[in-house]
Amino acid sequence: MAYRWTPLVLPRRAPGQGSPFDRLPSRLVKQTRCRMIRSRFPTLIWDNVPEQMTPAARVWLRCVFVALAQRVFDRTSRRFWLNWLSDDSLNQLKRFILVFDQTGQPIAWAAAGAFEVDGQRCFYGSSAGVEPAWQGAGITSAVARHLFLPALGAAAPRTLYAVVRTGNPLVYSAWKAGQVGRQPIYPALDGREPPAAIAAIAREAADRLGHGDRLDPTTLIMRDCYNDEAAGLWSKRPPCDDDTVGRWFNDNLTAHDGVMMVVPFDPAATFAQESMRLVQKRLGLNTGRSSRRASAA
Repeated sequence: MAYRWTPLVLPRRAPGQGSPFDRLPSRLVKQTRCRMIRSRFPTLIWDNVPEQMTPAARVWLRCVFVALAQRVFDRTSRRFWLNWLSDDSLNQLKRFILVFDQTGQPIAWAAAGAFEVDGQRCFYGSSAGVEPAWQGAGITSAVARHLFLPALGAAAPRTLYAVVRTGNPLVYSAWKAGQVGRQPIYPALDGREPPAAIAAIAREAADRLGHGDRLDPTTLIMRDCYNDEAAGLWSKRPPCDDDTVGRWFNDNLTAHDGVMMVVPFDPAATFAQESMRLVQKRLGLNTGRSSRRASAA
């Protein structure tokens, strides 16, 4: 039998069709883990901010990030975000994710830290936002999975407590929708007081922010926790599909108030649900909907 040798020819990109990461600063691409979010958005991930985010990267962030953050939180000042991007603040984070559009402009971010209280592992959602023009594109949920699932895997088989300070009903609704398990989330909108263990987690998170005295442990409401900004965070509090959640936030919080959410996650149940979501995605089935109203997308 005769064999014919055929040379291996690697596929080539069409002229002008480079890597989606070519438009991003090359030094950042080399320092981070690169992923494509929703097959469209090049994304850089710092998995260990204190050790991995270089001084040059921090300076770059302070130059390009603030304008994006101010468009998302339209009542905040440049000073507010430069303080959040200070070395002391960044070094409290564990993971930082920055999402770009196809032109290389940053359009979304998410950042998180970690701590323990009496042996309970906690994931602290520090900040997240999406450029208004891209809200409703599924970026938030995709980025949240890249941020949260590694922490959940590291905590397994123990419960992981997601902790988030927020004045945004969309955030509450999203964590409520994503939670898997029978344990309730807090604050409970029906007025139930949190158990002592939950209150202790919320208190530790508030203390880390320097706002421990502003937390009511019976409701997990934090009064004046956003008073660094005279006008609060937004010109108008974002609405959401869940009218009960939206009404509770509007009735109980001022523009300067927030809540310290504590959401228990069971790793086994959560990863089982995530596997089901991936199967549904492969089959082209709808895997959920945004908590944002279409009119606000």
